[in-house]
Amino acid sequence: MNDNKVMIVDDEFAIRELLAKAVKVSGHQPVTAGSGEEALELLQHEQVQVMFIDLKLPGISGIELCRKIRSRLPKARLFAMTGFRDEYEQLDCIKAGFNDYFFKPLDLRLILEVTAKSFKVLQD
Repeated sequence: MNDNKVMIVDDEFAIRELLAKAVKVSGHQPVTAGSGEEALELLQHEQVQVMFIDLKLPGISGIELCRKIRSRLPKARLFAMTGFRDEYEQLDCIKAGFNDYFFKPLDLRLILEVTAKSFKVLQD
């Protein structure tokens, strides 16, 4: 397994590219998807344990994607991203199995810090 991969799932190309560049500069290998379906397809071939998932995706939602990934990869570190502040959605994220929840615009330093900590947790 390549513990160095980080998946970014967002339907906004600019956000995927920005996060992918930041992840790559920090020494990790980005894997990107523009939809939940594309992410699930990639996960059939890629072994990824750290993922940042937008909640508002075309097709299956980020919350449903989290549930599907969590059932297959119970130890994965999954993080929700959203541009909307909604307390009920935060509760849904917790119930679905997200490890944390980030609001857009994203703080890249925080995202990279969380990524590094996630790999440490996965190695323990």
